[in-house]
Amino acid sequence: MHRLFLLLLTLLISFSFSITTLISVASATTITPITIANPGFESGSAGWSSVSNSGFLQSHYWSGGWNGYTNGSEAGNGALYQTLGDTIQSGYTYTLTVDIGQHYQFEDSQATFRIFGSDSGYLTPLSNANGTAEVVDYAAPNGGYPSEPVGSQANYVLDVSVSYTALATNDPFEGQNLGIALVGGTGVQVTWDNVRLESTPIPEPSTALLLGLGLIGLASRRRLGELPNPGHG
Repeated sequence: MHRLFLLLLTLLISFSFSITTLISVASATTITPITIANPGFESGSAGWSSVSNSGFLQSHYWSGGWNGYTNGSEAGNGALYQTLGDTIQSGYTYTLTVDIGQHYQFEDSQATFRIFGSDSGYLTPLSNANGTAEVVDYAAPNGGYPSEPVGSQANYVLDVSVSYTALATNDPFEGQNLGIALVGGTGVQVTWDNVRLESTPIPEPSTALLLGLGLIGLASRRRLGELPNPGHG
């Protein structure tokens, strides 16, 4: 009877910890989209600031036909950027994802994009001990053909990302507004589309502790199940 009671108690504890852990992990990994004005450039320049040789065009390109473009070093580095309403919070990871392309007549262009803080401006990426939120000189795919229909992916590489993981406490950029910048690197011109930014909370140490306790409970249950039954044999 004592052994049965101990087994039931262990099962109850391990089940409770397992359920709590699953809930905590699910909560900790919630991905939240951050609002970007005109992320697909379907409204032309709305929401974006344009620097030097950059702008917005409509042609046979991916995702609706409208794109932003930034000219590279051969024509003076252009940039498109915007400062967002959301602020940087300690304990969060921010991931910027873009589709990168190139006009069908061009080749060997490279793209640079970054996440920045409002106090530093669009030229300076977020950076701390966890890394720097910038991709430099990403090779755009060589152009396709003008006869390709609107929505063709031939001129694009999709879902290129960079992340910034803020410090768990007292991140140096905490409280600043998030910003995103798309910049022309080397070559003639890069085109941009489908710009996305997401935030994800970093799991707290308590989540790992709960998971460990749950595993201990499950191990204890298995151990008890292996003990010989003194009432038989």
